[in-house]
Amino acid sequence: MPAASLDSDRLASYELFLRGTLDKIGAYPDTLHIGEYKTASNTFTEHTYTPAHREMAESLNADLYEQLIRGLADGRHKSEKDIRALVGTARSCRRDAVRAGLVDDVAYEDEIDDKVKLSKER
Repeated sequence: MPAASLDSDRLASYELFLRGTLDKIGAYPDTLHIGEYKTASNTFTEHTYTPAHREMAESLNADLYEQLIRGLADGRHKSEKDIRALVGTARSCRRDAVRAGLVDDVAYEDEIDDKVKLSKER
């Protein structure tokens, strides 16, 4: 059985900030910054998140998490409350996730084709 863990109690995003690297090579980006929530240029002009950039990223992650919970609840025919409880407790072991109904099965990559064929035959 695959030895991976399931960690699904939160979402995260990562941003690459190049300001420090650009400083080291003496380059300064020529970008236009339109508004505090328009963050594309921050990659080149900032060393880390601005307050608005952090707020936006956290808001997007929270929204994606809520979509994930709703999708799991709908797909697994469970309430959102039940899914939230399962996601918080079934994260340590793949067998727990199967028992809890969060996933149907676990497999190594080379076993997937055979499992898909079996499920189509049923």
